[in-house]
Amino acid sequence: DNACCGEDKEFSIVLQAPCPAASGELLPFTLASVDIPDMEINEPVLGVQTTIVSITPIIRKLLWQQALKWLEGETTMRWGAAEVLQPSEVITRLVRLNTLHQSFLCSSFLNHLHVPENATTTGE
Repeated sequence: DNACCGEDKEFSIVLQAPCPAASGELLPFTLASVDIPDMEINEPVLGVQTTIVSITPIIRKLLWQQALKWLEGETTMRWGAAEVLQPSEVITRLVRLNTLHQSFLCSSFLNHLHVPENATTTGE
């Protein structure tokens, strides 16, 4: 039947983008963390529900690898008809378009960010 994982699972991927204080550009993103809930394969053994294996490390590693592919340029985004941008360039443009007089500076942007307290920093 449903040996794995139970209800729908939520996960988070945290990205970092260096933003020099006097600059108006985010530098390319790096992957900071991938957080997922525990996922286990459970089956009845002699009538008792038993954990056969935890697949949490495997799923975390796969999510980490896919996020890295996206960040390392295997995935780009179109801006307009022909321009192809990296994810950090798209975010910089979106932030700039949503600031007064398009006067985005990293120093003001950094004051409004929230970093999750439980962020982990490994892909393993």
